[in-house]
Amino acid sequence: MRKSLAVPLMEGYSVFFYLFLVLLWFLERAGCC
Repeated sequence: MRKSLAVPLMEGYSVFFYLFLVLLWFLERAGCC
């Protein structure tokens, strides 16, 4: 894999992971789970 592709890919994963954590936090705040 090229480094030029690896950098945006890692940034995309970090953003996705951050949104996932926000979603979990929102569910806990809502008292769903």
